[in-house]
Amino acid sequence: MATGYIPLPATSFQPLDNSAGNEAPALDYVQSSGAAPAPRSARWGFDDTANEHVCLVMRMPGNYASDPVLKLDWYAAATSGDVVWCAEVSAITESDAATPEDKTGDTVNAVDDTVDGTTKELNQCSITLTNADSVAAGDLVMLVLYRDPEDASGNTDTLVGDAYLLGASLEYTTT
Repeated sequence: MATGYIPLPATSFQPLDNSAGNEAPALDYVQSSGAAPAPRSARWGFDDTANEHVCLVMRMPGNYASDPVLKLDWYAAATSGDVVWCAEVSAITESDAATPEDKTGDTVNAVDDTVDGTTKELNQCSITLTNADSVAAGDLVMLVLYRDPEDASGNTDTLVGDAYLLGASLEYTTT
């Protein structure tokens, strides 16, 4: 069995509506300070005072077999601290009783990742997504990602300031 990859750039995520409990981070763009033409990239700025969320909806590829892992690319404008990232996944198969309008995330999965020690240095971490919602090839998958002040396992987010999400990938075992 091989590993399949789904690239998830920052712009593939959508903010929640910013109502109570559905706070959204800010999407902006950062440009390299290098010589022109300098590359520019999108980023979501998750602050340290709110539980902000982004989400995406996608179809699970036909070669999906098992073991979904969400890999995050992020950085901070700080030199120390831990960030707690959480993800919830839900899946809908055609003709399911649940509809896309009433489906919610299943199990909360989290990772506590430490800033690498240099401001704005790329950090990478992985969240193993439990398959309690029986994700299968061809399913419509909804993924919610957020920064959590303290996750259910007791990990505490200690990073002061924004954590910037540049993008992610979903990796899985293929058939």
